[in-house]
Amino acid sequence: MPELFLGSIPMVPIIVGLVEVAKRYLGLPSQYAPWVNLALSALFYVVIGAVQLRPEMQEPLTLVVNVLVLFLGSAGLYTTGRSVAGK
Repeated sequence: MPELFLGSIPMVPIIVGLVEVAKRYLGLPSQYAPWVNLALSALFYVVIGAVQLRPEMQEPLTLVVNVLVLFLGSAGLYTTGRSVAGK
């Protein structure tokens, strides 16, 4: 069973971040968050399985995941800065 890593990037924090974005900015009701988490986990599991079958897919997918990490990190930094500033 493959672990939820793409290259050296763990997928769990990305899944948590995407669910949080869906709740805060896309209006996802909290009671559906576990189902979105399940769907994203399954999706990432399939993607990681596909990368194991076709290793040439790892480089472009790693790039996409890195961009996603940068997006989630900058969104979290912005939200934290805004809450610290009291706005």
